[in-house]
Amino acid sequence: MGQKLMAESERFAAIVADLDAAMLPVAGFSIIRELQADEFASRLHDTVVAQPLLFAIQVAVTTLLKEQGIQPAAVIGHSVGEVAAAWAAGELDLGQAIRVICTRSTAQGMTCGTGRMAAVGLSETAMKDALAELGDGLDVEIAGINSPDNVTISGSINDLERIGAHLEPRGVFFRLLDLDYAFHSRQMDPIEARLAESLADLSPVPSSGAAFVSTVTGGVLDGAALDADYWWRNVRQPVRFAEAMAKLVDLGCRVFVEIGPHAILQRYIGECLKVANVQGRVLPSLRKDDAGIQRLQETALCIHLLAEIPRLDVHFSVSGRHVCLLNYPWQCECY
Repeated sequence: MGQKLMAESERFAAIVADLDAAMLPVAGFSIIRELQADEFASRLHDTVVAQPLLFAIQVAVTTLLKEQGIQPAAVIGHSVGEVAAAWAAGELDLGQAIRVICTRSTAQGMTCGTGRMAAVGLSETAMKDALAELGDGLDVEIAGINSPDNVTISGSINDLERIGAHLEPRGVFFRLLDLDYAFHSRQMDPIEARLAESLADLSPVPSSGAAFVSTVTGGVLDGAALDADYWWRNVRQPVRFAEAMAKLVDLGCRVFVEIGPHAILQRYIGECLKVANVQGRVLPSLRKDDAGIQRLQETALCIHLLAEIPRLDVHFSVSGRHVCLLNYPWQCECY
């Protein structure tokens, strides 16, 4: 994750180095060292490490796109992605965003081993019905509504497996996620006080640029609302990604760029657009098998081509003299 970009782009490597210096005193470990770790030394399975690394990649990629003239009209984040989204909207400065991501990841790391998560191909209503069919006492909650027909659930591994066995005969998609955590469930409750205390003096500001569409509330949220209590709800409440996507559509957004080391939300975004009956484009910034500087540059150029008013001044710093090109000399014949 990020290794190919660091090797191919001096600018990306410089951005990550600056982030490493800023995050080291708060995170307690080197972002660069963790990104460059080999498969055997990697600690990506530990959310204490994984979340700050994801944040660093998101900030660095967003910065590179900004330097190529790409400015978002609106931003949303899926769970942990909301921290980088709030920074991109200007509602948290970099220092505050680093505090939030490190506090969030450290607190959630304490819940390792208390549960698991699973992706299920059902709507929110159908999932609630399925949970009701299995009766009371089930230690499972809906952790995310990703699209009209896809949810994520969290809870004890035994109860998740019960649900999988219940849904399998119906042909419903069910897959346990490779995470040793039950995010967005009651398993997060023990860390509420820690988050509240650590982020009590957080000072978010009103957005000065892109609209921040919350996946906690599903609507546009002013930066002043992103206090300690908001980040607790970001950890505890279900991710309302489908609802936030519907709001983006209402705002007129039609070009969606997923920022991260590997695009995993493309299908959900496409399903949300289909239900809204709108034509849109969904672009990845990087993919795990295509994560070099060429991939990122092609994405930036594609965004310019799709933009109503592309910012080409970053590529052409000196104004040129416009000339009319000759039309193609069509041979006009009547038939």
